[in-house]
Amino acid sequence: MTRNRLGVAVFIIGVAVCGVWAFSNMQFLVGFSETGSGGLGYVSGGYFAIDDLQVIGAPLIAFVLSVLARKRGGFARSLRRAHIIATVTVVLILVLLITFVISGRAPRLEPTVFLALMFCSALWVPLQGFFASGFLALLIQKRTS
Repeated sequence: MTRNRLGVAVFIIGVAVCGVWAFSNMQFLVGFSETGSGGLGYVSGGYFAIDDLQVIGAPLIAFVLSVLARKRGGFARSLRRAHIIATVTVVLILVLLITFVISGRAPRLEPTVFLALMFCSALWVPLQGFFASGFLALLIQKRTS
């Protein structure tokens, strides 16, 4: 298999895995919102769980791969810009929603704000994985001079 085909295969597999991952996360949220119980619990084995490593490590890996792939041409630069815009957008939405809840404005919207926070957090790692697979595919492909 040539390097170009391998790069395309890595990207297609990465997109498929991240799509299924995001879909399964969203299915969980739909089921969670339909229960109406209002209860939420999470038990961690320590101060720093593996889930925390995913949330922190995924963007770090994606940004490292984007720095390595930035010299691969126009598409790599466009993908890098899209990654930065998507990451900053999700972070800004999270910050705005958390600020909205902390300030105590419009208490009737709290369930909606909570679901929006859960939506952003459910898509965070698959979004980073999508961009990481794109950057990895660019790094695998041969450079065209």
